[in-house]
Amino acid sequence: MLEPPPERFPGTPHPVRVFERSVYSDRYVFAKNLFEVGHLQPLEWAIYQDWHSFLLRCRERLRRRARSEELGIQLGYLQQLHAQHERWLVEKTTE
Repeated sequence: MLEPPPERFPGTPHPVRVFERSVYSDRYVFAKNLFEVGHLQPLEWAIYQDWHSFLLRCRERLRRRARSEELGIQLGYLQQLHAQHERWLVEKTTE
């Protein structure tokens, strides 16, 4: 990803690299895989799924309200805020 593509792929005049990073690939690919291989316990997986659903509902609510000051809010930002709240309220970490 950080390196330029090779000058030319055999038989391809214009090489293209596709990188997909989204809350959906995180949920339906990476987190699901962690659960299926045993790195997430059933309770952790359930919490993750609830968290994911909550963020999507929150984003949809922002979209429906259509307030001009909220139009540029990205889901990643909401995830960051959620993680900060978790550290503060659940983990009791204020550093």
